[in-house]
Amino acid sequence: MSGFVASVPSKSLFALAQERGLIFYEDLGSVQSIEHTRNALKSTHLLSFSADKLLGSVQAGIVLGRKEYIEPLRTHPLYRAFRVDKITLFLLTKSLQGYLQGQKTPLQTFLEQDKDMLLNKALKLHRALSQIAGLKAFVIPTQARVGGGVQMEGVESFGVQLQAHMDCKALYHALYKRGVAGVVRSDCVVLDVYALFEKDFSAIVRFVQEILSP
Repeated sequence: MSGFVASVPSKSLFALAQERGLIFYEDLGSVQSIEHTRNALKSTHLLSFSADKLLGSVQAGIVLGRKEYIEPLRTHPLYRAFRVDKITLFLLTKSLQGYLQGQKTPLQTFLEQDKDMLLNKALKLHRALSQIAGLKAFVIPTQARVGGGVQMEGVESFGVQLQAHMDCKALYHALYKRGVAGVVRSDCVVLDVYALFEKDFSAIVRFVQEILSP
């Protein structure tokens, strides 16, 4: 929420709940760090978050808390409607094992990029695309969007702007059909490098060549 709004600190609500003999439940609701979640647990009875937003894993809701508060949820009739399937549990387990082993998810890798890293990625993609006949490529600053719970916040990034002999919307759709999602800005297709892996650059170049070849 934005504008003339304010919120009560979780610690104050937790203290009030304990004073009145109530259970205090908090939903993080947006992208937060693991450390923030750990601290939030200290001032709540029950805490929930999205596995996809916090962990970059599957889409699932996770509720944390002491056993005495979790157990009533497990035995509630609605639990059968909300419980996840075995595939979701398997993928979530793999994600958590990766965290324990120090592996980074794609989301973590992208979030840890700084401006210099993003500029270097954009320059590498630019150099590769500039070799294609009939295509003009330019490195431009962009505002990437993380999405999820921080969809209104932009992240400084860089992209490669493409100018070709074909209509920009036709180029956009042709790339999209091949799994490359760009954006159309100022009658040009822009490939923001924020969520691109360098290992995929060769495939992107090949796709553009295929699309522009007579």
